[in-house]
Amino acid sequence: MTAMTVAFPIQSDKIDQARRWGQDKMGPRRGELAESNGRIGLTRESWHLQQTPNGALMILSCEGDDLAAMFSAYAAADGPYERWEKQQIKDITGVDLGQPLAGPIPETLADWQQS
Repeated sequence: MTAMTVAFPIQSDKIDQARRWGQDKMGPRRGELAESNGRIGLTRESWHLQQTPNGALMILSCEGDDLAAMFSAYAAADGPYERWEKQQIKDITGVDLGQPLAGPIPETLADWQQS
């Protein structure tokens, strides 16, 4: 199991939309979220809103056996839930997760866990 965290800048007028999106994911669309993550091999997904002096960030933490393969599978996924989610992320951040990642997945510099 590997973990990864990635940050996406939020467009300044989209912070409330990001909050609603998170509420939808954990509320009425939670079942679809679980099914989608199961199909692409994601075992944990956590989104966070971080306010910074340089603007807000939407931070994704996730876990799975092969995160590079997971991102590829997610980019190719075309179900109703995935289309909705990718459009929301694109509207909020400007990042199109329907396309393969432009570069390598984020490099982990330190990862500590109590044993």
